[in-house]
Amino acid sequence: MSIEWNGEGLPLVGCECEVKRALDWMPCKILFISEHHVVLKSKEEICWQTQSCEFRPMRTEAERKREEFAKALCDHLDDLTDWDSPVGKVHAF
Repeated sequence: MSIEWNGEGLPLVGCECEVKRALDWMPCKILFISEHHVVLKSKEEICWQTQSCEFRPMRTEAERKREEFAKALCDHLDDLTDWDSPVGKVHAF
């Protein structure tokens, strides 16, 4: 059973959430977390500095689909327009 976390502060031990370090978000389970370090399990166990990570609650399927659609729309607009135009990225979200 996963621990619920509302996205405020740092996630709790046992929480299943998403972590981002560098470019991509990935699902993980928090095994240990302190002000300075986090140990998490994704494909393997990883230890990172807490300050170098972003955390968010697991997204629902609807949230994932909405994000994929918004990205596809931005990519399409990028192909058609200049981002500095009035029909730029700001209007896609």
